Amino acid sequence: MKWPDRSLPWDLVQGVELVGTLHSSNIFRHISNDPSPLGQEALAAGFLGQAASDYVDDLESDLRVSPMSAEIWKETMKEVNLGLCGEPVTRDVLDDKFGKGNWRPLPRHIIVQGDKLRPIDDGKRSSHNAATNASETILCCRPSVIAAAALEFTRELSELSSDGSLPEWFGLVAGTEDLWKGYRQMHALERDQAVAIASFVREDGVRVYTELFGLPFGLMSAVIQFNRVPCVITACLRRLLLMMTSHYFDDSSQLELNLIAATTKTQVIRFFKLCQVVIGHDKSQRMTGVVKFLGTLTDLTRIQSDDAIVLGPWPSTRRKTIKLIDEFLAGGRMTSSQA
Repeated sequence: MKWPDRSLPWDLVQGVELVGTLHSSNIFRHISNDPSPLGQEALAAGFLGQAASDYVDDLESDLRVSPMSAEIWKETMKEVNLGLCGEPVTRDVLDDKFGKGNWRPLPRHIIVQGDKLRPIDDGKRSSHNAATNASETILCCRPSVIAAAALEFTRELSELSSDGSLPEWFGLVAGTEDLWKGYRQMHALERDQAVAIASFVREDGVRVYTELFGLPFGLMSAVIQFNRVPCVITACLRRLLLMMTSHYFDDSSQLELNLIAATTKTQVIRFFKLCQVVIGHDKSQRMTGVVKFLGTLTDLTRIQSDDAIVLGPWPSTRRKTIKLIDEFLAGGRMTSSQA
């Protein structure tokens, strides 16, 4: 495959870097960074040590209970029960385990995404992001990627016929897969386990901490490190199995001829399993002529009849948008979650 991310197999075994200077994967867009990257000595002085101890002191003095504290507790305990993080504990437990100043937590809050609650661990507030140097930034596909691939495939096939028409058997369908708890399926380097800790205040006013066994949402480094995995899986599916596929973070899309689509879908699922990646079957979309990807409806059913591919909002998205607009107009304001 000549894949340039040569360190990925080893990183998946030993864990990935969360803070400090991240080594380049050689697959993302290069960006200029500080010519004097933060070394381990500077990291220890400005991030851990007394600075970390003082930071935890500040957190301990802030015992304000979030309006969504019940939801934060509920979502955290869900992950505890799934084996994705440790039981919430108090500061003294982690001081005993790592030593004072040798660990640094991330404040946790909740955001609402549609009908789903997602815990976010704030790497900006905790200075994790400031203590990280990266030489690259990720690139993502657009929601129109399925339509773009279908258009290219249709053009190439029509060029093979004398009159530019498509054969009667031609028809395209698409489907999607979603990784189950994508970020949590990767883990940090052993040296960085002490900075993969979430913190929040319970409803009773006690600040607690939980060790994360996977990558936290809210870290700049986690975005880069996680996306290396779907990148290599997509490359394998394209280059080794000759599939028309793409991905956006943990969402993947597949495009195929209707005649062989069932086999393609089966092989995609088998390949994820071969890579030891768990997919969320509840979000799986079978191969069909009308598919939703990244909130966009792509209708491939009119390629033969109208020479057209139609993109638009999913019906439920349209209804939610109209409802929100009506609420804005009636109330004259919007909440942060609505915004």
